[in-house]
Amino acid sequence: MSKRALYSKLLNSPQWKKKRAIILKRDKYRCTVCDSNENLRVHHTYYYQNITKPWQYPDKSLLTLCEDCHIKYHMTCEVEIRIKKSKSKKIKPERKLSLVEIQEQRGLRIKKRVA
Repeated sequence: MSKRALYSKLLNSPQWKKKRAIILKRDKYRCTVCDSNENLRVHHTYYYQNITKPWQYPDKSLLTLCEDCHIKYHMTCEVEIRIKKSKSKKIKPERKLSLVEIQEQRGLRIKKRVA
């Protein structure tokens, strides 16, 4: 099975659906860039070098994007950020950026939310 097929299968798992629901709720079911509430995706801002299940990423590494903003990330603004796992199983980033810094680097802005 190819990596893409395996990843697609993982995105249909109950674990990912639960994690996705948590992120959508956190972001108030709105795109964090344009505030749209249609065709929402949960976007990983980075991927581990080793194959990792999509629901194992920290919540702060995931954000809600509409389909258009998600495509824009991947087509025009994608910056690859790699994370290495050490032998002690602690995650050591080669370069650590906040979501706001990542979006600023990619030319996108998060709409500020009132809690």
